[in-house]
Amino acid sequence: MSEQATARDADPVEGVAADLDRAFAEVAALRALGDAEQRRHDEARVYDASISWGALVAGRLHRLALLQRRDALGVTDRARYEELAAELRGLVPLLDRLGLPWPLDTA
Repeated sequence: MSEQATARDADPVEGVAADLDRAFAEVAALRALGDAEQRRHDEARVYDASISWGALVAGRLHRLALLQRRDALGVTDRARYEELAAELRGLVPLLDRLGLPWPLDTA
């Protein structure tokens, strides 16, 4: 492992773990909403989810994708980011059904 990679792992970018935690929580919330939405359409919950999802896509996911492209994530954060990207790819049908934007730069 290079010195640069070792330093990056020892001193992770501030806020990345919190951004990843928030993103995984939002994915779980959308999956739960999708399950509930199949039983009964609830426009208020879909609207609330769309606000949270839009903020996540425009802010945290964009930042994470930028850090990933710059190779600025440590080993642990990089692995979690790749796991998140796989989760997001699996959400595409639900995002389409709910009319929510895709996080294009993470998939």
